[in-house]
Amino acid sequence: MKLEKLYFEMRIEERSNKAMMVGAFLNSDLVGICGVTFETQVVPDAGEIIQMYVKPANQNAGIGEKMLAAIEHLCRAMPVRTLLLEVYKSNQNAIRMYEACGYRVNAALGENPGSQYMTMALSE
Repeated sequence: MKLEKLYFEMRIEERSNKAMMVGAFLNSDLVGICGVTFETQVVPDAGEIIQMYVKPANQNAGIGEKMLAAIEHLCRAMPVRTLLLEVYKSNQNAIRMYEACGYRVNAALGENPGSQYMTMALSE
């Protein structure tokens, strides 16, 4: 059985500028990933953070914050004015981390019952 290709797998193979993925390594072990897509329809001129993950054993060590900072830094060199993400309302640890990184809940983007959007404007 042939598996369907994943979003970032396709973008990497085609050397696309429509998305980026960063990884966090501890020694030679991949302990976190964070992606951003520029194909979002939620906000114009935005990058949408997707597929943020840090291994449970490495959480609360600042890895998520560092990956978000790397994405922010890379996006400042692009025509991106806003970064956004969707987070489960029940994931209070993630919400606190996103707020500490400068993201704010944006109710104007609408809400799914169990999740909310958070945005951060990139200054020029």
